[in-house]
Amino acid sequence: MKKICPLCGNENEENARFCIECNEALINIQEPSLYNKTMKRENILMKAKGVGGDLELLEDKIRIVRRGGLAILAHGLKGDKEIFINQISSIQFRKAGALTNGYIQFAFIGGSEAKGGMLQATTDENTVFFNQKNEDDFSAIKHMIEDRIHQLKKMDRIDYKKGLSLDDLEKLAELKEKGIITEEEFQIKKRQILG
Repeated sequence: MKKICPLCGNENEENARFCIECNEALINIQEPSLYNKTMKRENILMKAKGVGGDLELLEDKIRIVRRGGLAILAHGLKGDKEIFINQISSIQFRKAGALTNGYIQFAFIGGSEAKGGMLQATTDENTVFFNQKNEDDFSAIKHMIEDRIHQLKKMDRIDYKKGLSLDDLEKLAELKEKGIITEEEFQIKKRQILG
């Protein structure tokens, strides 16, 4: 029986201890299809492979997934971290250079990110490093998160308006269809509009 990596979904040989694709430990996998069930249940919109960790964009949050020896050295055995998009207050993005990795760092309400540049960012749990090859994926996720934050702020402004109309409901339906807001957020705003 092949072992399916819980991180990237790659099929590995039965006796493999680490994934040949992402170097994730395969020692304690009890259910090979766990990765596929998780992907379907949580609807991962986009994923970017970084250095010592990956970044996953879900409907309402991001997940920083730590993997490999480099992650253990820099972050210990902390595990994955999830940050809700509506809690993100800023995103710092540094492009990768010819000799250095780039990184994406998230600041959020109530959090404490490293403020000392690249050296402190290496141990910051809210930072994911990437190389030039994967920079475009991280940039795309950054833009998707910023669009989502912008749409959430727009929806908050709608709450303060008086005389909400069916036009507002149509706009919300479009946002839901595009995946910018979740079904739950749509239903809440719909009830507010319809009274």
